[in-house]
Amino acid sequence: MTRFRFNPLTAEFDLVEKIENSTGVAQEFIVDASSNVGDVVKESLTIDGKAEVATDNTSINRAIGVIIEKLTLTTAVVKTLGEVDGFSGLTKGLEVFLSTGGSFTSTPPATGYVQIMGFATSATKVYLEPGNFRAKRTP
Repeated sequence: MTRFRFNPLTAEFDLVEKIENSTGVAQEFIVDASSNVGDVVKESLTIDGKAEVATDNTSINRAIGVIIEKLTLTTAVVKTLGEVDGFSGLTKGLEVFLSTGGSFTSTPPATGYVQIMGFATSATKVYLEPGNFRAKRTP
């Protein structure tokens, strides 16, 4: 997904997507000051270019990736495709879902939205491929 942001200082559009050869795709986003490296994020429904921490799997906006670097207090690089490390308890080879607590799990959640985020390449690594398709579990 290529994005451009208008830069009022130069009166030009800046490409804000970063392509990293074989390591995946990452993009710069505006974030809340309380967000941290490793947080799963979703795209804001109200502010263009902003990513919000996914605290659960019940929001109508889908998760898009993981914060891999904080550039400033309110700017971060979010990996949206490719391998990310720093998780625990995953099962290599299984699909990874957004959990009810906003992290990753190898078990599909029983409530909220079921969204496949990619697959585990080890107990601590996920290859991100966030799906556009989500299904809502109903009680």
